[in-house]
Amino acid sequence: MKRTLFLASVLVFAGWRALAAGEEQQFIAVLQSEHSLQEKDAACAQLKWIGTDAAVPALAALLTDEQLSHSARYALESMTSPKAEEALLDALPKTSGLTRMGIIQSLGFRADEKAAAPLIPLLSDADAATVAAAAEALGHVGGHEALAALEAARPKATGPSLLAVDDGLLRCAISLSDAGKRAEAQKVFQELYDNDKAEAVRVAAFHGLLETSDNPVPLMITAIKGGDGPSQMTALQLVREITAPGATESFANLLPEVPSPVQISIIDGLAQRGDPVALAALNPMTASEVAEVRLAALAGLGEIGDDSSVPVLSKFVASGSAAEKKAARAALLKIRRGKVTDALLNELANTQGSAQLELGRLLGERDDRAAVLRLLQMAGGSAAARAGALQALAMLADGSAIAPLVELASTGTSEDDRAQAAEAVDAICQRMQAKGAPVHDETLFKALQGGSVEARVVLLPVCGGLTDPSAREILRQTIRENDARLRQAALSALCATHDPELLPDLVRLASASQEDQARVLAIRGCVRLLTREEGVKFEPSARLEAFKSILGAGLGADEKRAVLAGLATVPDPRALDMIVPLTDDPAVRKEAIQAVIQIAPTLPDAPAAAAALRQALSKTEDSETHKTGERALKALAGKTPAGK
Repeated sequence: MKRTLFLASVLVFAGWRALAAGEEQQFIAVLQSEHSLQEKDAACAQLKWIGTDAAVPALAALLTDEQLSHSARYALESMTSPKAEEALLDALPKTSGLTRMGIIQSLGFRADEKAAAPLIPLLSDADAATVAAAAEALGHVGGHEALAALEAARPKATGPSLLAVDDGLLRCAISLSDAGKRAEAQKVFQELYDNDKAEAVRVAAFHGLLETSDNPVPLMITAIKGGDGPSQMTALQLVREITAPGATESFANLLPEVPSPVQISIIDGLAQRGDPVALAALNPMTASEVAEVRLAALAGLGEIGDDSSVPVLSKFVASGSAAEKKAARAALLKIRRGKVTDALLNELANTQGSAQLELGRLLGERDDRAAVLRLLQMAGGSAAARAGALQALAMLADGSAIAPLVELASTGTSEDDRAQAAEAVDAICQRMQAKGAPVHDETLFKALQGGSVEARVVLLPVCGGLTDPSAREILRQTIRENDARLRQAALSALCATHDPELLPDLVRLASASQEDQARVLAIRGCVRLLTREEGVKFEPSARLEAFKSILGAGLGADEKRAVLAGLATVPDPRALDMIVPLTDDPAVRKEAIQAVIQIAPTLPDAPAAAAALRQALSKTEDSETHKTGERALKALAGKTPAGK
């Protein structure tokens, strides 16, 4: 089987070679005929890919043709055959001007050292462009002969010729370095660095010196401290990547000795190195008198810091400028070396005010679940760290933390403590429901039913976020209790509910409550649940029935506006029937007309919708409203079948 496949592949290859050979002869024939320039140019382009030694004579014959030389040399320069090199070298003395320049470039592209001898005399040519082309080509060719010629030509070169010679020398030096001749390469780099005035050349030469040095660090340190623009810039750019032994420590030790702009560059480089060896030198930089240095140091700690950096960063979170707080916060989120969570917990225990809450948020955002047990202990212990601990627990804890947090909400000595514990319970419940986990904690429901009034008031908002039969019943019972605080808390929770099963309760409140505040809250709760609550879906009929019941009660202008906002989201003719009468009410006319404009284009019966829209527009003289309405009418016209 394998032998058969091998023979088949040999035959296929042989067939391809035969086909290519046939095509090559056709293209050669084109070059040797009276075909047009375009046809010969196309033949050269093909021979670039399939040409062999057989094509070289035909291509060589075109090298002195000003119109086709470029096409021929493009084909020859890519051929590996020595005959292609010979053809280019043979044509070199027979050409001039742009044609010769092109051949010089092709010889440079091929980088064959045999080209050095004929190219070297061109370094003395009267034409500056030829000198530049020859210098560039010799740089590609490389070798000692080319290098010596370029070095000899350099003292006489000026302007573009000098730049080309320098570029050639740099290329020769790079070739020597690649060949392992580092000492010879370094000599060239040093000569250019010491004597050249062109900044780009000095930068490249300095870069070469660093790459060919056994230990580039001392050279970099000298450049950084010396303040020489090109070399200092190059050295600073390489701080992040030089791998020499002791490099990180050497660069870090420079920080106290250099001006602030250089400090910033070094700090950035040390941060990118990611070597914690620099940490001891970086920490003091956060106390710099220069704000930019402090910010760079804070950012650097995020890359190489460990638990010892937490106190430094926490100080800035507590009392730094806005930019410093942001940088310190970002660093604390990144650090992973050492016992960072323990260090943050220790800081949390000793921090006050808004900084404590910020540290609590940071612990939560770091998503370190191992901190939960200690956070629970802190939340139930000294009041000093309670707020921050509860902030973190709200983001980190799972259902197992509900019971102790409910206990804290029930026994807390201050209203703030109880409210913050309840908010943490609410956050945990919401997170569990979002993951599809049921929330039915007996400790929570017992506290809601039999706890103190203070505990029940702070825990009732949790019920508003639950979709649970027990939570529904608790809200229904509590809203009928005598205690005003409990009724108000239950009303607020009911009107903020996510539970579609509670819609009938909201509708009853919205349409029948004798208390203005309760009715307004319920109407807004209905509109939110019916139109804007993510994940809660109602059939159009259910939505319309709810809005109809609410409109049947005596509503004020604000309540009508809320209902109109909801109706405008229901693409149903029955919604339009409820909206249109409200265009006669001066208090909500503007909103009603806008609702008609919004809903009309969505309805299937375009003529009826257009008629309702025209009726609504007839009741206003506002020009902007008419413009918007006219656009809606055009949209409806596009939906109306011809003849109707």
